[in-house]
Amino acid sequence: MTSLPFAAGGDDLVALTIVDLGVARAFWEGVPAVRLLARIRLHRDEHDLVDLEERASGIDFADASWDMSLARIVGGAPAAHDRIKRGVARHARAASDEGALPASDAALAALIYASVSATDDEASPAEGAGERAPVDEAVARACARLDERLGANRDLRAPVFEACLELATRGQTPPHALDDLRAALDGIVASSSALYPWGDTDVAVTDRRACLLERSDLERFLMQTARRSLPANVMTAVTDASTLLLERGSLLLVAEREPRSNRPVQPLPHPSWLPADLNAPDAPKTLATALERGATTAPRVRALLLRGGDPALDAAGKEMLQIEEHPFASEVFAEILAAVGRERDVVRLVGYFAIAPDPAPAARALAMCTAREVPTVLRGWLESTPRQRLEACLEALRPYPNLYDAVKSLTSAST
Repeated sequence: MTSLPFAAGGDDLVALTIVDLGVARAFWEGVPAVRLLARIRLHRDEHDLVDLEERASGIDFADASWDMSLARIVGGAPAAHDRIKRGVARHARAASDEGALPASDAALAALIYASVSATDDEASPAEGAGERAPVDEAVARACARLDERLGANRDLRAPVFEACLELATRGQTPPHALDDLRAALDGIVASSSALYPWGDTDVAVTDRRACLLERSDLERFLMQTARRSLPANVMTAVTDASTLLLERGSLLLVAEREPRSNRPVQPLPHPSWLPADLNAPDAPKTLATALERGATTAPRVRALLLRGGDPALDAAGKEMLQIEEHPFASEVFAEILAAVGRERDVVRLVGYFAIAPDPAPAARALAMCTAREVPTVLRGWLESTPRQRLEACLEALRPYPNLYDAVKSLTSAST
C-alpha cells in the first residue's frame, strides 16, 4: 500500500474533509490573523448561548469557551494578551459582517502564535509564520502543548496554514483509523498537486497533518461500489464518503489533533466593559460603547440583557434610538429586541426603522419580530412618510415578504 505524504500512521485517526482551498489560501495570505481570531471569538460566543433564556457559561464569562482558551494560551503573557485583545477588538465589526468561524483550540493557538510572532499588528497568517519574531516564552509553551509544531525555533508554516484549512472546511466525515479507511476505500489516492502554498517539497512530511487527495479517483471508486454488496464496516465508510462528496471543494485527508491541554487556566483580568449593575442608568450606554469599540460581541450583550429581564431590555430599547452615537450597537439592540418579540417594543422598532440612516439593518430587525402589530404599525408610519424616504424604506423591506406584502400598495403613492 503506497504511503501518503503526511504524518499519520496506520492506527492514527484521520477524517476525509472537504475544504474550499481558495478561501483557505485567501485566509493565509490576505486576511489579518486578528480578523480571523475575531470571527472565531464570535463563533464561540454564539455557541455559549444555549437558547434565548439560558447561557452555558454564565454572566461573569470566566468559563466562556473563548475566555478559557485565550487564558490558556496567553494568560501568562500580559503583553501578548493585550495585543490579541486589541487586535480582535479592531476587527469585531468586520467579523460581525463576515460571519463566525469555528476553530479548534489547536487552530486558535496557531493563529495567535502567527499574530504575536509578527511585528505588524495587522499581519496575515503567512506573514506571521514567515517572520517568526520572538514571542513570550509562556505563549510558546502554551501553544506547544496544543500542537507540538508550535514553539520556539520551529517552522510555523504547516500548523498555521492548516489552521486556515480548518477555517475553510465545508464538511468532514467521522474519524477512522487510517488503515481501516484505506482498506474500505481503495479510491484514496494522493494528488500530484501541491496542497501547501509554498510547495510540498519545501515542508517536511513529518510536519504535515493534511494530505490533498484525487477527488475524481474516490468518486470513481464510489460509483463502482454502489453496484456491489459490501460488509457493514465498509458500507459505513462508503456512505460517509458519498455524503461528504455532495459538497463542493477540494478533498483532503486530515489527521486528528491531540486533545487540547487541560492544564490549569491563568485567569484573565475582569472585563472592564461589563456593567456592575445591568439596571443602572448608564448600563445600556456602557454596553453600546463596548460593542462599538469591539470589546464585546453581540451574543454576550444578548445574554446579559436577557438575564437582566424586562428592565434591561426596556433600557436597551431607549438606547437603541441613539443611532448617531453608536450605529452598530443600535443594530445589535434592535435585533435582540426583535428576537424577544415583546409587543411593547414594536413602536420602538418601527421608530428605529424610521430614523435609521440606512433602513436595511432596521428592516432586517423588524422582519425578525413576530409581534402581530408590526405590519399595522409599520404601514401607519409609512403612510405619512415623505416620498424619497418612503421609496428607500420600501426597497429595504422588499426581501421580507411578511412585511413588504402589507405595505407594497404604497408604491403607487410614491410615484
